[in-house]
Amino acid sequence: DAKQYIDQYFTIVKDEEIVPNDYILKGQIYGALSGDDQVVYDSYVKAAQIDSDYNDKMDVIKKGITFFESKKKWCPAAEMRIVQAKSRKAPEATDPFFIGLRFYQCGQYQRADSGFQAYITLAPDTVYGHYYRAKTNYALDTTMTKDPFASTMVQEYQKTLSLAQADKVKFKNQAIESSKLLAGYFNNIKQNKDSALIYLKQGLEFDTSNVSIKELIKYLETARSRNGKATGMTKSVSSRNDLWAVKNKNIDIPKA
Repeated sequence: DAKQYIDQYFTIVKDEEIVPNDYILKGQIYGALSGDDQVVYDSYVKAAQIDSDYNDKMDVIKKGITFFESKKKWCPAAEMRIVQAKSRKAPEATDPFFIGLRFYQCGQYQRADSGFQAYITLAPDTVYGHYYRAKTNYALDTTMTKDPFASTMVQEYQKTLSLAQADKVKFKNQAIESSKLLAGYFNNIKQNKDSALIYLKQGLEFDTSNVSIKELIKYLETARSRNGKATGMTKSVSSRNDLWAVKNKNIDIPKA
């Protein structure tokens, strides 16, 4: 079988005759049998380490990234991107973003947050870093009540909404999500309908026909017109999770 063949090959061939692709093939065979992504990851790292040519080394690492990302195995993909970033002769500003994004996609939110923080430091005026850091901190605390996650989420969604003004078509999805999450936070957590309405109306500027935002504005304006004291009104608004919920599941990202 394949495992027997590759084991025999590594027994017969001298160390100096082994090429990077040999390690990759061995890792993929072992990984397929065991289901252990670490084995595959280690094989790409080993292959890159023994390749003395810089361009070939980076090509091996890129193949490892492609292998994991094509299979949507985001955590090992993130680890491979860390290897890529550390191996570059010159750093690229987008490296921390894609490391953060892959950790976000595999649910390692603390590590994702570190990646997005680093990206924001390098590119403070880009929408994507602030937007995904906001999403990450929301994922760290979906109750929106625990700091530093809640305060960071609010700060980053506010920054996203502000920066999105530069291109209301390109950043429509990010702006609408930001406006709805901020409105939900200020209405449901801070009990501040005025602030919630401000954010919803900002979101409506990006999509004047957005039905869910219009419904939320209607609910809140009705509640405010009754001085916020109408029985059941606050409950009615906050319970409309179908409206507050963010349904945009697209991964909008900058170019690699």
